[in-house]
Amino acid sequence: MPGRTVGFVPLCVGCLGLLLMLATSSDPGTGYTWIDWAFGPFLIATGIGLFFSQRWAWALAVVLALAGVVFGVIAVTSPGDITELGLQIGGLILYLVPGSVILAILLRPATLRWVLHRAPVSPLPDRPD
Repeated sequence: MPGRTVGFVPLCVGCLGLLLMLATSSDPGTGYTWIDWAFGPFLIATGIGLFFSQRWAWALAVVLALAGVVFGVIAVTSPGDITELGLQIGGLILYLVPGSVILAILLRPATLRWVLHRAPVSPLPDRPD
């Protein structure tokens, strides 16, 4: 797969999210559910799958990147509130930028040819003139 290093983006975001959840899990009022705890390892597994060129990881990464872009746009365009300081910047850093980067890399023509099992386009052979 072209651009296998794109797997580091969901891997890092998943590790960061999991570490932040572990750091704040003992705080009163956090109340994380099992879905919250499963999201970090899911991102980590997708990142590892991308790093090892697994096609299933490509499909999951595209879906996650689209969701990240949507959530990022929602967070950035939401009206500010005095109780939610930094919501726009957090949405930009954690959702919109990584989602956009992953989509840009995963939807390149070389990567799409790899996903669709098509041979790379080769240049025309030299003429014997």
